[in-house]
Amino acid sequence: MFDFLFSSVAMHPQFLNLVFGLGRQTSSGNDTFTSSYRSQTTHGFDICYNIRFFEPHGRALSDPWSCRQTAIHHKFRAEDGQSIWTVIHPPLLFSQRLEHAQSNQAVHPIALHICYIKASTHNLKAYLECKACELTSLDGKLSVSKPFSDFDTDFSTTQHLHSLKKKLNLALVITQGVSHVLSTLSTHVTDNTSLMRLTPDMDRDIHIEIAQLANDMKSHEATIQNLLTLVTNIDTLNTNILAFKNQDLLLRTTHSLAQLAHASATDTKLTTAIADKTQQDSRVMRIATLIAMIYLPANLVLVSYLSIRPFYFLSVASFCVATG
Repeated sequence: MFDFLFSSVAMHPQFLNLVFGLGRQTSSGNDTFTSSYRSQTTHGFDICYNIRFFEPHGRALSDPWSCRQTAIHHKFRAEDGQSIWTVIHPPLLFSQRLEHAQSNQAVHPIALHICYIKASTHNLKAYLECKACELTSLDGKLSVSKPFSDFDTDFSTTQHLHSLKKKLNLALVITQGVSHVLSTLSTHVTDNTSLMRLTPDMDRDIHIEIAQLANDMKSHEATIQNLLTLVTNIDTLNTNILAFKNQDLLLRTTHSLAQLAHASATDTKLTTAIADKTQQDSRVMRIATLIAMIYLPANLVLVSYLSIRPFYFLSVASFCVATG
């Protein structure tokens, strides 16, 4: 179906690459490519480009925003002043403004581009305010003076800051891409003023619209740069806090180990004293054992000798009396 539409409208060949780029998207932020292409002849012109934009997804997630992308192709026929538009994945706000833009299209063929870009960048301010609130919360948690042990921060804060930095860099690339598209669109209007049969007032008005959008993009770029600077400052502060907390923990651990070493030394001295006392008792026991080994056999022999001898004299006396 799309091949038939592509060939019947005779779209710019680069628009097909933009559409294929939309199909290759696998996750938010995996492709920051934004470009614009245009061509013109005496019979008309073609202009196409893609834009990435932010929209609320409506799901219960920590980040309420999704990064999406869209593409548009515009073919203008000079003979009848008619335009053929092809829009892929348009922003939700674009359909709401389409009726008003179509009424202006009769006045200016580029009016729908202005509506399309405004719809694509409408949520950018709200998106940056959301990220600014997250950074303000982190800054308030870390910038208040208090003991290092009281700071409620860890490595997860560094990870959060890294995620915010990636999202802000993506927003910066998107803003720069829109600025590039606006520059191309302004050049395109200038080159085709006579082809579109524009009056000087119409030409001036469309350039004013484009310039206002370009100024908005410059303001958004400045805001993003300020937020990126704030991310860097908070990250540095968080790194220093974690370093001091680790140092304080190391000092506490060292002090605890010193106390344990002192207690261990005291136990060692007590154990040594007990060992010395045990050695003294062992020496006394060895002496007592030696005395017992000498005394007991001698005592046994003496007792045996004394118990046998009276019986022997008694027997001799009885024998003498009997023979006398």
